[in-house]
Amino acid sequence: MSYIDFLERGISTSYHGTFLLDKLYKDITKWAKKGGYKVKEITYNIKQQDSHKKGNIVLELKKKVSEYAKIGLYVTIECSNMKDIKVKNKKAQEGKATASLSSFIEKDYEDTWSKRATMRFMREFYDKFLAR
Repeated sequence: MSYIDFLERGISTSYHGTFLLDKLYKDITKWAKKGGYKVKEITYNIKQQDSHKKGNIVLELKKKVSEYAKIGLYVTIECSNMKDIKVKNKKAQEGKATASLSSFIEKDYEDTWSKRATMRFMREFYDKFLAR
């Protein structure tokens, strides 16, 4: 069983105006693949509410750094009051978009140190005191 330690949670920025949601999604996945991250789409929900749309996109980016640990990011894009418009013959969205990041370290993802309690204790002791 892997153990996840969060480094930073909820680093976010907001934007109100015209944006290209598809381009934002593609740019994030392109950056992740260029950096060696594996991209997993957790949630992709766009719902119509009256005359506006509301959206929620969650991506999980993971990268193996050793035989024991992976680093990763949760990227969340939340859109509200979104309307589809045309800008220069392209489909764009107008509304409010909020992007937030949470970074984490996933330890023992292959479940090699968790089989016995003494092995896990030794690994945590090593990580906490000796590795520094």
